[in-house]
Amino acid sequence: MAEGYLVRLSRLAPAFGGILVSLLCSVPPSMAQNPATFGPALTLTTGALPISVTTGDVNGDGKPDLIAVNTGSNTISVFLGAGDGTFGAKTDFATGNVPHGVAVADLNGDGKLDVVVANTGADTVSVLLGQGNGSFAPATNFPTGVNPFVLAISDLNGDGIPDVIVVNVGPGANSVSVLLGRGDGTFGPKTDFTTGTDPRDVVIADLNGDGIPDLVVANVTASTVSVLLGMGNGQFAPKTDFATGAGARALAIADVNGDGHLDVVVANVSASTVSVLLGNGTGALGPKTDFATGAGPRAVAISDVNRDGKPDLVVANDGANTVSILLGLGNGSFAPKTDLATGVGPFSVAIDDLNGDGKPDIVVADVDASANSLTVLLNTTTANAVLVAAVLPSSRSVRVGVPATAFATIINAATTTAVGCTLGVSQSLPATFGFQSTNPATNQVTGTPNGPVDIPAGSAQTFVFALTPTAPIAPTDVALTFACANQETASTLVGINTLLLSASAAAVPDIVALAATLSGDGIVNVPGTGGTGVFAVATVNVGATAPITVSADTGSASLPIAVSICQTNPATGACLAPASPTVTTTINANATPTFGIFVNGIDVVPFDPAGNRIFVRFKDANGVTRGSTSVAVRTQ
Repeated sequence: MAEGYLVRLSRLAPAFGGILVSLLCSVPPSMAQNPATFGPALTLTTGALPISVTTGDVNGDGKPDLIAVNTGSNTISVFLGAGDGTFGAKTDFATGNVPHGVAVADLNGDGKLDVVVANTGADTVSVLLGQGNGSFAPATNFPTGVNPFVLAISDLNGDGIPDVIVVNVGPGANSVSVLLGRGDGTFGPKTDFTTGTDPRDVVIADLNGDGIPDLVVANVTASTVSVLLGMGNGQFAPKTDFATGAGARALAIADVNGDGHLDVVVANVSASTVSVLLGNGTGALGPKTDFATGAGPRAVAISDVNRDGKPDLVVANDGANTVSILLGLGNGSFAPKTDLATGVGPFSVAIDDLNGDGKPDIVVADVDASANSLTVLLNTTTANAVLVAAVLPSSRSVRVGVPATAFATIINAATTTAVGCTLGVSQSLPATFGFQSTNPATNQVTGTPNGPVDIPAGSAQTFVFALTPTAPIAPTDVALTFACANQETASTLVGINTLLLSASAAAVPDIVALAATLSGDGIVNVPGTGGTGVFAVATVNVGATAPITVSADTGSASLPIAVSICQTNPATGACLAPASPTVTTTINANATPTFGIFVNGIDVVPFDPAGNRIFVRFKDANGVTRGSTSVAVRTQ
């Protein structure tokens, strides 16, 4: 796509890719911790005393729905999602007596989500088989231990069929019950396993990396978590206990320090903290580290709510009528909490993308009788810029049917790999578009045409792209998209990562320009008020011979500087004539003239490389820009 173009550019810059990276480095992204923001609360009326909530697509339309458990009315309320963060009116379905915990899974292999509810007042779990349209068959009940409180679902014996595990909170029960699934929505008799004193929550995860599910149980009176390592046949080894804060009430599990091992986060209802216990990959947990929450935390969930690639904590505080957001630092530590208001008595929390914007939203069950509601908080966070991009050259003028080729670089400033990165055009043009990754050292093409690439954390990827006009195009700043599947699209910066494109029926001059600063980083440094900074511009005219006027400006910014230009001897860099505001010269086809630009400081220019720039423009006799380049400018 660009071999001939590469040969011409080699006359200007043997390390073209390196200079692209230098230009990008002059536009650094903000790496400060990104705040998580949420919109106004949406309230959904439930049945009596909604004590827990979960999400799932129960009607098969690809949009998350909500399932609330109403412990005061012995029902579940189902809210079908519209996909935009709003929900239809509830539909209720009967459960057993005093329901509490809830989970969803396809229990009978028909491709439709079913609901399982733990009935604390009946010593049973209720199975409601989904019909695939948001409705459910009448409940079928299966015996558990005494006072089942919460439950979880996973394949515990490796037969490919979901099994159920239930936490029993009855006096002296101190156990979990395992009910192995039969694959038809029914379950075998329970098997009990001993936990710590007064268990209240259970999570299933592979803590020791053997591919077999293990159990982690929160024990509220013992202030411990019990780890029961799985045998792979539905059986579990005796518990090992690890200390938490006071009143271990709820659990969540994720790799919160990025070492590849699962860690445990516990909400401590008596201490109003969360305890973080780091895993070492063997099933053992390290000593706890506590972080403050709101009063009386009853539930905790983990998700990257601020979209910085690091797990964050969301905690429901029953004693404060809030949820606390604790942003993760990526090393197992968390920033101080930020609180969001909920309804009265937030007792359970679920996280899902409820409006399809790729951001995790929050749903809270407000159990107090004065509320009887769910609170929905839609995530409005804008991710910090972790992708930055630049284009060189920044201007092309071609004939219709001739590809306008340029290079681009994306830098991934995130702490995680940017996945599936591509280039595109964000506006309608009479032109075709294509791109391909290149070798940053040689600019030779790699990969496949229009193929996405992954960019490791802290690394750069170069590309070549081409816009081939199918009709004349007046000079247009073409906004390109630099997108990766797991990152925010790079911000558009005119003259930095846009391409000023024009297309004509006849041949026109096409000046490819490249700026070089003394520091080699794309920044011209002016030594204080009254000082002078300099940079050079090398060019090649890959179009037709024409008289060209070279000028410089500061774009939309008004900066206290004065800029003058001279054409220079390419061999010595000396000016061929005194510097002046503009230079007019005839640039022949394939000619490679060079220019010196002098920047006199009048007052202080702060460092803002995205906004404070000098643009050098090459215009034909009709005032049409046929080439351009830019550098950042600051006083020192």
